[in-house]
Formats: sequence, structure tokens, C-alpha cells
Amino acid sequence: MSRVSDIIMRLSKEYPHAVITLDFENPLQLLVATILSAQSTDERVNRITPALFKEYRTCKDFAEVDLQALQGFIKPLGLYKSKAAFIIGACQKIVENFHSTVPNSMEDLTTLPGVGRKTANVILSNAFGKEEGIIVDTHVNRLSRRLGLTSQENPQQVEKDLMRIVPRREWLHFSTLLIYHGRAICHAHNPECRSCVIRGLCPSRQDIQPVLPHEHEPPGRTSSSSSTAHKAFSTGLKSTLPCTTLHEFSSFCEFLERTSNMNLIFTLVFFDEVLSGSRWKLTVVSKNRSATLV
Repeated sequence: MSRVSDIIMRLSKEYPHAVITLDFENPLQLLVATILSAQSTDERVNRITPALFKEYRTCKDFAEVDLQALQGFIKPLGLYKSKAAFIIGACQKIVENFHSTVPNSMEDLTTLPGVGRKTANVILSNAFGKEEGIIVDTHVNRLSRRLGLTSQENPQQVEKDLMRIVPRREWLHFSTLLIYHGRAICHAHNPECRSCVIRGLCPSRQDIQPVLPHEHEPPGRTSSSSSTAHKAFSTGLKSTLPCTTLHEFSSFCEFLERTSNMNLIFTLVFFDEVLSGSRWKLTVVSKNRSATLV
């Protein structure tokens, strides 16, 4: 079983009923709700939308609504001025260019004001059952990097990396699971690693207790991997290390810190077999020098 499949399996057991938490009855309602969800929680959006959708039922209704009236409805969500303008603009374009029907392709959806790939993926997968990409919101972005599934920060680059290693049939399910787990456990600040069901698969978990390789070697000897790492750090050169496990990398991270007598920052990213043959990438940074060990 691949590591991605293992992540999906464990999270599926933890969140067996993981589905989108925005309330909607049709593609138009999901479009509006997704625009409203920017920088807000789904729970807060769901408090606003029942009255909103009762008042405005069609694309034509939203296209012709008074801007200030719509702003008044959605003001509690924040960013209400830009969100109102996006909703009106998107619905006007749908009326003019798509016969008042929310389009069902990535190409058409992303022509609408306020609709990027993330919003389009939400609508396509949840309203039309079409998986043309992976939803990358703030939770998916954060967890994907912590799990070492990508080293990118740009959502579109993250999506490309995930699409290469996550089976297509799991694209919606995978992103929904990460969203649930990000909300419940893997918070942006102070993640609850000890309660995490996938901590054994995560190189970023905060409870790693490394064992130094030289503890198992005769006195006076240092492991070849630690020596290579220390030399690379000292010279600032890029080196290939004979290590492919988190255990080995954790060990020489501590070795470097002890022997360099400097305050170091370690960034460890795992690349799946599909991407680069199950190798780890370690970046070591200090005030005076830095080296990337691949």
C-alpha cells in the first residue's frame, strides 16, 4: 500500500462521513456559498444562506440585486463588499453567456468573477460529480506540505503535485478528509500531533524522538551519513546522502545541531516514490550559511 493510500485509509476510518459542509441544493447555491466562504467558516456561511437563498432564487435574481442590499445580507461574513460584487458579476456573466445556467467545466467556471480553480473544483466535484482537479484550500495546502506530499506553497502547484500521486477516483474524498483533519487536529498553530491518526506517516509531527546513529557504533567512530551531512553543511555544498528514512535524517539533524554549536532550523520534506524514489530532502539554515541536502 502506498503512503497516500494509507493516509486515505486511516483518515477515512476517523472521518467516515466526511462530506462538504456547505449547505446547498443546486449549483447556483453552491457557487454563491463558496464565494461567501472565503476567509470565513462554512458554519457561519450556513447561518446566512437560508435567508439569502429564500430571497434570491435564480441567477437573474442575483444578477439584478441592488449591491447595497446584497452587502447587507452578507455583511457578518467579512469581505462583504468584494464578495457581493463577485456574486453579482458572476451571475450577470452566467445570464449573459451561459443561458442563466451555472457552467459545468473548469474553463467556463474560471471565467466568472471571483471563481478560481479552488472554487471551480468545489462546484464541479460536489454539484456536478466531475473531478477535474483537487480542491486546495488552506487546510489541504497546509497538511499536504506537513505530510511531505509537496514542497510548494502556491495552491496551483500544490494541486499539480497532489494530482500526480492521489488516485483520480479519490480526489474529492482526499481533499475533504484533509479539510476535516485540518479543522479537528492539524491546526495551523499547535497541531495536536499526539492525537493524530496519521502521525506515523507524517515527517512534520512534533513528537519525533531521534536516536543518534553513533550511539550504536564503536567509540571514536561517526556514522558515514552524519559525516557526509556535517561536511555538506560546513562547506555549504550540495551532497547526496545515503539515507532514505525519517529515522536516519532525524538522527543526523540532532548530530549537526550538537556538533556545529549553532542555532539551526531544519526543514524536512518527504517525496513519495512516484515523485522521487522515496528520498527525503533536508534544508539546514543558520545565520551564516545554509546547505540543502538531497
